[in-house]
Amino acid sequence: ILLDACKNRTSYQALLSYEGEIAQKVLDLLQMLLDHPTLDSASKTILLAALLRFCRKTSMYPQCLLLKDVERGECPVTDGSFGEIWKGRLRGRDVCLKVVKIRERSRVDHLLKVFSKEALIWRYVSHANLLPFYGIYHLEDSYRRICLVSPWIENGNICDYIEEHLPGGTERLLLTSDIIEGVYYLHLNNIVHADLKGVNILVTSSGRACVADFGLANMIDSDILR
Repeated sequence: ILLDACKNRTSYQALLSYEGEIAQKVLDLLQMLLDHPTLDSASKTILLAALLRFCRKTSMYPQCLLLKDVERGECPVTDGSFGEIWKGRLRGRDVCLKVVKIRERSRVDHLLKVFSKEALIWRYVSHANLLPFYGIYHLEDSYRRICLVSPWIENGNICDYIEEHLPGGTERLLLTSDIIEGVYYLHLNNIVHADLKGVNILVTSSGRACVADFGLANMIDSDILR
């Protein structure tokens, strides 16, 4: 029924009018449907578009994405203009925490929407050459900032890896092939990464490349209801 509502413009607009607790239940249901293993790709595209728009409107996200018991290190590993990268622990594993940087309280709502969009697209994709997404974690600070949690990749990005390890021609071709496979998978699923560069390509402990950082990623599909 919910999928049919997303395909009908009138029902779709009515769905987007929900707020508060009902809106949260709709978001949770949309994510549950999107995670169903037997759902066809066309239906997944429609549901993801609805989920992204619903999250943008309500500043909410599916509760199944929320993580608990994440431990954060004492200081950030890297500090950029938009966010910080921290090393942490989750259930005995090293993890990476991408933390939104908020300088003004008036920007909180906008930045949370941006991070929620990244989380939803990242959750949607799954491939050996894409960095896995574990979920969202709330920091206990005055802004209730959110972290996007993923595996900690010790080798770092591909630029640093090549400079340090000096891989030969065969290994470089394999890394290039990994990147192509990851991007090809995204395009098959109507996702454009939009920020593909060396620092956003990580190299795993097994020497394979995976695409990371979906902050600028977006859906491309002209047939989706807007």
